[in-house]
Amino acid sequence: MERVIRFYKNAKHEWYADIPEWSGSIEDLQMVEGADELLNWISANESECKLLMADEQIKNAEILNLVYVREENLGGGGDYMLESLGANLKTINFGSVT
Repeated sequence: MERVIRFYKNAKHEWYADIPEWSGSIEDLQMVEGADELLNWISANESECKLLMADEQIKNAEILNLVYVREENLGGGGDYMLESLGANLKTINFGSVT
């Protein structure tokens, strides 16, 4: 499955995923713990960007590898590593978004 997800920065410069069908709290869609830094980099410090996400490999795409699944009682989500950054890698956390 492939899906384009829009990410946007609010007036406080906090990043959020724009998922219209989400019925939970907006705080659950906030990008934190490195995901915000990744979005700043991808967006070239603009206030929004769109990413094509997929559960199958896309030709010539950057790959985020799940390295740790966080426990639900500790906030959920997971830590991912961006393959192409190699030794300069930062761990990125994405909250549990379905």
